[in-house]
Amino acid sequence: MKTLKYIVPLILSVLLLATCGDDASDTTALRYVDSQSGLVDFKLYYGSDAGGVENTRTDTLKRKPEVFFASASFESYTSTSISFIGERMSIEQSSVKEIFPYKFEDGSLYVEKNGDFKYYGDGDVSVLDIRQHYIGYKTGDGNFKIVQAVPMKEIDKEYAASLSSFATVDAMTNKEDTLIWVTRKAAFR
Repeated sequence: MKTLKYIVPLILSVLLLATCGDDASDTTALRYVDSQSGLVDFKLYYGSDAGGVENTRTDTLKRKPEVFFASASFESYTSTSISFIGERMSIEQSSVKEIFPYKFEDGSLYVEKNGDFKYYGDGDVSVLDIRQHYIGYKTGDGNFKIVQAVPMKEIDKEYAASLSSFATVDAMTNKEDTLIWVTRKAAFR
């Protein structure tokens, strides 16, 4: 009986300590959902004597981005999870984990890198869409070069052109000059 007098308080103490852990174990990780991810914007400009002109007939190309962008061009989020723990966000992919300070502002997620908060996506701690912008360009009959833009909510033709060899849309004066950009949404639920 004397042994029970010591064992019961010990068991209760262990149970109490086990339930008083930090809230990190209570967080739910958001996981990449391929079926809710995909291209949400596609723009194509081609050269003319007057500079770049938008091709508004891109519906077929939107369904076949691999014509210009190999699937390897897109950042892969397969097996990626995102967790929000206190004031830090954890991104884990294939056993590699990165942790950043974050904040939400006006429905957008900002992640701190190098002392500045940078746009990362839209949503909240339960639903998040990361927007990625990819720019492809070629001059004359050359091959396409692909670059990924820094994370931002939207890009426009002048920003896309600034990352190409054209520098501006007006400089696209060769009829074979081409500037394309796609915005890919990566959904986490």
